[in-house]
Amino acid sequence: MLYFDGCVFAQTPLLRTAYLPFVVRKNDACAYLSLYSTEEDLSFNSLKLRKSSIYIGTTQFCILDTGKIMINHAGFRCITMADFRHVEINHKAIDNLSAVELRCFNEALYQLARFRALYVDMLVLHASAIVYHDEVIMFSGTKGAGKSTQARLWLENTDAWVLNYDKPVVKLDGEKVLVSGSPWGGKEDLAINEVRPAKALFFVHQARENRVIRLSSAQAYAQAHLNYFVYPLNEDIENRYNDAIIQLVKKIPIYDLYCTDTAEAVDAVRKILYPEEE
Repeated sequence: MLYFDGCVFAQTPLLRTAYLPFVVRKNDACAYLSLYSTEEDLSFNSLKLRKSSIYIGTTQFCILDTGKIMINHAGFRCITMADFRHVEINHKAIDNLSAVELRCFNEALYQLARFRALYVDMLVLHASAIVYHDEVIMFSGTKGAGKSTQARLWLENTDAWVLNYDKPVVKLDGEKVLVSGSPWGGKEDLAINEVRPAKALFFVHQARENRVIRLSSAQAYAQAHLNYFVYPLNEDIENRYNDAIIQLVKKIPIYDLYCTDTAEAVDAVRKILYPEEE
């Protein structure tokens, strides 16, 4: 868990600029996250009746009659505007949360962040991101595919370092795709508060030999959509998500990586991305 200025979002540089104006401290002793609007009342005491409710995993999303959204994960509830910008969370002081409560709180914030990212030209990926030659190489895939293993192999066999082990954030609205660490560093809990340009994205598949295949735009879109799916709570979110995937596919090369859990897998990727090193 990474906290900075009392706000878990502030530890993600790309999200910091979007959220920091709304961060306050309730008192000097305890750091609270209270992203809020001074223009509209988001009080839990004045909730309208729920219009609809869905579950994404174990997280409940309630669409309220007002158009606002309530997110409920393991007792941590937050109410947000439809664009996920202004948020109020019903939690205790961060300093007083148990380890289990911290994990639940962090998951609630992750669900919030992955939706809000779409409104600031960003996308939260499920990937391990390493930095090599000051560029970010990302390894993605389904659970158990071996993305963390590939990241570890780069650490062991090159001078690469880990930016984020599980959920890096990418910014898509510039000429280059930028990749940031985030507070969600996976079971290794490893994430760095820095930003680097993206080099490439690899979808990892376990195999008996190492092969790298460049994906077409259509193939890359299908793989990315499968791995980074954001539930379309409304039409605006669906459109923004699709646009983000299209931008990702257009701006960086995307590959299938069929690989072993040996150093030869690193060599196979380096031959593609850095042929001058051969």
